Amino acid sequence: MATTVPLPPHQAHLGTLPRLLFALNAICAWIGVGLSTYASGLGLYRYDQTDPNLFQQADSALGRLVNSYSYFTMWSNLTVAIVMTILVVAPNRGRIFQVFRLDALLMITVTGIIYWGMLAANNKSQGIDILGNLFNHSITPILTVLIWFVAGPRNWIRWWTPLAALVLPIAWAVYTLVRGALINQYPYPFLNVAKYGLSSVLVTILMIAIFGLVIGYVYYGIDRLISGKARRSAAAAESVAETASAG
Repeated sequence: MATTVPLPPHQAHLGTLPRLLFALNAICAWIGVGLSTYASGLGLYRYDQTDPNLFQQADSALGRLVNSYSYFTMWSNLTVAIVMTILVVAPNRGRIFQVFRLDALLMITVTGIIYWGMLAANNKSQGIDILGNLFNHSITPILTVLIWFVAGPRNWIRWWTPLAALVLPIAWAVYTLVRGALINQYPYPFLNVAKYGLSSVLVTILMIAIFGLVIGYVYYGIDRLISGKARRSAAAAESVAETASAG
């Protein structure tokens, strides 16, 4: 009787089940991004800011969309949507894409933690934005982390990958501070330079970056543990297959 040998750990994400999981992840992320885009474009997103230095309801659809896409939440969910879509249609990519894979995982993890740890209590979503908020801050973050545990891809995180994965979040922080200096409005209270001063906000950004780096190396350690176990299982299955073939 033929014995099926599983794909080696670094190729396991090419299987049918992993790619179905990646597709589910991509669909959920695109739903969240789409709902937020729809709500913002039509002015359905509710801004209840009493601080004039935080984002307010813009008069034009373009202004509302620019504000919407200036949130870290949108950057992280859009990164997840794009990365997971690529993993479905073209999973064999180079080192740069592997960094973006960790970016998607890392950024959406930080999004979920910061939202539920610092922002959820003051959220006043209404109408369709309730559903968008559910996808962007709960469903997609949880699903992304769970699917990474199950399907990887494995062996894509090296010692330097978490450092490289900070480039995109830092780019968002620079964009936020530069745009904030120009329009005197910021997406989140803890980035309000007008209220707290630039030095205080930079310290906050540094702390969040270090927190993200720690999470990245936690994922690195977990990936090594899972990859090692998978390699041992694959070697055992191959040995069984060879024995069966010889018999």
